[in-house]
Amino acid sequence: MAFRLSTLPASVQQAFSKGAKAWRAAELEAIGSGIGDPQKLADILFFMQHPERMNVGVGKTIDTKEPDFYKLRAEWDLYLMIVTRMLKPSAQATVFLPANPSSNYEEFVAAPTTGLITLLVNGRSSNGSGHVDKKTNAFDGFRDEVGTFEAMQKAVESLGDRDDLFIGSWQFIPTALPLTTPPSGSKAKTWADLLAVKATQGVRVRVIIAQQPLGSPLMTPFPPLDALITGLPPDKRDNFKYIVSAHPDAFGTHHRKFMVARTRKSTVAFCGGLDISSNRTSPGWGIGFVWHDVGAKLEGLIAHDLEREFVEHWNRARGSFTVKLAGWKAFEVLVQGTATSTDKLPDFNKHPLQMLRTVSVGPDPQNIRRDDIWRAYFRLIGRARRFIYLENQYFNEPKLADAIVRQAEAQPELIVIVMVGTGTDDIQKVDPRATGIERAKQVALVDITQDAFALRLQFFKRLLVAPLTPDRVRVYTLNYKDGILHTKLILVDDEALSVGSANANPRGFFFDTELNVVLDHAQTAKEFRQRLWGHNLGVAQDTVAKWQVSEFFDRWTAVADSNLRLQATPARMVGESVIPFKPLDPSDPRFRAGKWGPIHTPLRDIPPKEAFF
Repeated sequence: MAFRLSTLPASVQQAFSKGAKAWRAAELEAIGSGIGDPQKLADILFFMQHPERMNVGVGKTIDTKEPDFYKLRAEWDLYLMIVTRMLKPSAQATVFLPANPSSNYEEFVAAPTTGLITLLVNGRSSNGSGHVDKKTNAFDGFRDEVGTFEAMQKAVESLGDRDDLFIGSWQFIPTALPLTTPPSGSKAKTWADLLAVKATQGVRVRVIIAQQPLGSPLMTPFPPLDALITGLPPDKRDNFKYIVSAHPDAFGTHHRKFMVARTRKSTVAFCGGLDISSNRTSPGWGIGFVWHDVGAKLEGLIAHDLEREFVEHWNRARGSFTVKLAGWKAFEVLVQGTATSTDKLPDFNKHPLQMLRTVSVGPDPQNIRRDDIWRAYFRLIGRARRFIYLENQYFNEPKLADAIVRQAEAQPELIVIVMVGTGTDDIQKVDPRATGIERAKQVALVDITQDAFALRLQFFKRLLVAPLTPDRVRVYTLNYKDGILHTKLILVDDEALSVGSANANPRGFFFDTELNVVLDHAQTAKEFRQRLWGHNLGVAQDTVAKWQVSEFFDRWTAVADSNLRLQATPARMVGESVIPFKPLDPSDPRFRAGKWGPIHTPLRDIPPKEAFF
């Protein structure tokens, strides 16, 4: 039904006329006038924020064919949560999305389910001693955490004959990733060694490797992988197969990073930001480079949703992949397993969870098939009353900032902490020696990086406004010159969170293939937040557990300011070298204004504010 201003009481119309900033007064007036329908109240808030949609007192409804449909839908859903809580302050809206049990891979939404999630940190925390072991020349004041890879390795080691290992990877270079703990009695040193051993033992290893966008320098190198497989005994080579899967659009990619280990007794899965590739673990780290990330181990029923994602993608892609190594048989149709009695045990199903995805067939809005991670972010923001914690490599979607600001207006006690990556592996300079096609590729990639910086600046310009003035928001980064803050995490109120592969940018929310899990379990979210912050700040977890929300800023800033003063001696910084970041201040060395294009691709036709980078 169309929104008509004339149907509202005169007092509400008067408040409506005062503009977007007066929305709370208008809502309170509407509620006081007897309007108790949350959808009508959400319409009032929506159209106050979008006066351009009003024509002679009638609001234009959201049309699925609009270019901004997906952003507008999520925004309206947030407003529905806001006004519902205004009507009933104790209301607790779900962060989960309704299931869509479609048999179409591009359309399905896994139903909310249960499982056991173990959240894991990847990174290096320092006690600040700066002490150097004279024998090894190593800083022994560091404590490395590689929990995701340790848990993944243990799961793979447990597999035997006729078990399955499914890996979906944006980049897959097992020869370049050392094992965190060499298996007892084995000569295996790398993930390549471990996978070869398992394939020889009869484990069926199947890998989906993402085809990178045109010109990307990060495409998986295949000669080492092919040599690994052809080095297996001839009758075992079929146990280790891979498919290179291209996104339907040449500039997109399958950015997921997940693994499923399936035995006849149970299934375990992993997801997050970590590929099986180089520099993800401590042998590749130093003072200037650490890979900071978060991953999740998933047991119980939720693991089978990730299994479905792999099986259906493999079956869709297998017919289009033409490479066939010696010893490989035809690419088989995989069959999803059923949950076993172990998978159904209560101890493995303590946590309410949902697997969500981003799926598209192109960069234009009409090509979006699933934007469920984006929608979940808005639901999580709408749940927040006390604090929002965001940790992400990129913050390049300004509409996300608008949503946080609106929730801050609705919840006067809400504070926001943002951890953003400023070290980057994105190309920022063109090699002056490059010529021809190589130079053109580098120019385009530098333009893309500049677009990303410009979008990040827009995000923070729209976040750091009233009411999110400095007393309600803090922004931090890591001191590493070249290190990567690669996490993709949002956590609210020690109640719920989302973690996975999706960056907080347009590619992650609307274009590339992504996989996240959403958790709604207060104790688990709280304990993980305490453990992650303890790691980040170099503070004991039980100490972090004692902090009140009113103390969060002071505790974070004390560590960050101290670390900032120690930049000349980074080994003496504590925790994960957290420092303050002033994203709008050109005097901050990490500040980047960015610059719009041109990019010499069809994507340049997209208006800058909607660029998918």
